[in-house]
Amino acid sequence: MGLVVGAILTLAIAGSMDIFLPLDQGGWSEAIRKSVFILFGHPWEEVLALRIAVGFLAIFFVTLIGAFIGALFAIMISGFYKKMFQILDHHEDK
Repeated sequence: MGLVVGAILTLAIAGSMDIFLPLDQGGWSEAIRKSVFILFGHPWEEVLALRIAVGFLAIFFVTLIGAFIGALFAIMISGFYKKMFQILDHHEDK
């Protein structure tokens, strides 16, 4: 469950970055254009299919990392509640 929530939250935050950032700082499109220019050089930065592929890979890896962090957080919360209920059960038995 944490995996899914982490992935959805990451996509929502990454997708809304262009809305909340000022226009002079750029956004995903400008970052992808710069990345394509750095990776492939000048004539390739205008190829839309390449920019879409690089953008998809960037969003995929960001989402993958967010899903991983969400899963770790869910495991930590689950362990916390499991330990808390064990302490409460032990306390009620006395």
